[in-house]
Amino acid sequence: MVLPSKVTERKHKILKGASLFVFRHLEHTTLSSILNAQCEQIIAGHSLFQKEFLVSPSSLGLDFAAVSRSSSIVLECGQLAVRDLVYIGGGSIARAECFYELNGCFTMQCIKCEHVRGQVYRDGTSVSLIACDDIVDSVAYRKLADDSFRIMLPWKARFT
Repeated sequence: MVLPSKVTERKHKILKGASLFVFRHLEHTTLSSILNAQCEQIIAGHSLFQKEFLVSPSSLGLDFAAVSRSSSIVLECGQLAVRDLVYIGGGSIARAECFYELNGCFTMQCIKCEHVRGQVYRDGTSVSLIACDDIVDSVAYRKLADDSFRIMLPWKARFT
């Protein structure tokens, strides 16, 4: 019988990092390190129970509204960061530049990508704000020689 090893494979890197300088009591030291890391994530604003949140947000300090910004966000489709390509509902591709939160609503500042041919795109010049609810998924891509890139549509994009 083959036992599933995905859980131990996921934690292997964390275990190695926590046990790097341990000379005695590996289990206690590893448990303490992992617990400490999770507490630091909670203090920094990461949460396992929120579906969407900014990672390490900073306040813009506006008088009329509480606006936070970040270079990374966690959405239902996963974590996105600056310079990532995303597929927007409706069939467009955009490159993320910054993420904002205003009254619990998340917005992405992005550069719309121009379609060249087939699955080849290039960065455009128009900057826009898009509600993060419109983001379907991140896009895998490969740079080409002429400052363009070939994308591979995400699985979810085929059904929207």
